[in-house]
Amino acid sequence: MPIGTFAGVFDGNGHTISNLYINSASGGLGLFSAIGSTGTVKNLGLLNVSVTCTDSSKSNIGAFVGSLGGYAMNCYSTGAVSSSGDQVGGISGRNDDGTITGCSSSVNVSGRSSVGGISGKCGLNYAVPLVQDCYSTGNVTGTGTGTGQNERI
Repeated sequence: MPIGTFAGVFDGNGHTISNLYINSASGGLGLFSAIGSTGTVKNLGLLNVSVTCTDSSKSNIGAFVGSLGGYAMNCYSTGAVSSSGDQVGGISGRNDDGTITGCSSSVNVSGRSSVGGISGKCGLNYAVPLVQDCYSTGNVTGTGTGTGQNERI
């Protein structure tokens, strides 16, 4: 299970976590369920992750964090993140008003809507999250239909 809502500083100091495996019917999946506005994860790699949400009514599924309100800096991920639900990403499932900088994702990401290589959904209540100096090389697949259903960030 993910680490719950995090509000501190997690500095990986360049280390990696390998083979993180989460298969759950819960939402808010990733290494962290959520990172609050005062939380930071930085300088960390996740290698060969497998994060899967099996309940289509759940959302916020990412390699590092389900829902980001703070900071993700100089992080990278490889592997796969999937859900039959919404807000699925290679770093964060949802980026409320957080900052993702200097991150990369080689994660194959799939979900219904709001799916992205870095973050599935960005912005909550008109907040302006920041994603800069990031890139994604994984496949991104959204199965939803309709206007605005598949954000790819």
